[in-house]
Amino acid sequence: MVFYDMSTKTVSANVDPSCILLCGHSRGGKLSVLAAGQDTRIKALVLLDPVNNTAMTPSGPEYPSAFPILATITSEPRNMPVLIVGAGANDDFVPAEGNYRRFTQMCYGPAWELELNGVGHLQFLDKQNPLFSLFSAAGSSPDAAVRAVSKVGPGVAEFGCASKMGS
Repeated sequence: MVFYDMSTKTVSANVDPSCILLCGHSRGGKLSVLAAGQDTRIKALVLLDPVNNTAMTPSGPEYPSAFPILATITSEPRNMPVLIVGAGANDDFVPAEGNYRRFTQMCYGPAWELELNGVGHLQFLDKQNPLFSLFSAAGSSPDAAVRAVSKVGPGVAEFGCASKMGS
């Protein structure tokens, strides 16, 4: 569920509780899908190189797959728009069975996939942990450019959400 304090002037002036967009990177993308499956106020998703279940986290009661929920929320009657931004050089870190391409395949409604060539999985992060870099190499694209794209994505999806709501 999504919680926020509408009594705060800054929040109440800038949040439309009937049209929430969630954006998440990696497992945060998966969690965004799971939250959207439970909360109908969520109207759009931006998934930055999302990761579903893999050998590291097999499916089960404590590790639900995002794929069945994604198929449901992107179908009638919700038709939730989804922007999926994938790191083209992430094959070293995210197995094919749980990567962004599979997320796109599971969308049965409005979905857009943007693959960023020369981008590694961790380059979306503002602050990278050198330990994680041992497992996922950076791509040839500059980190700052990748982070700039990740900040534009939610704005594009927000436009789609507003258009869907008739704003």
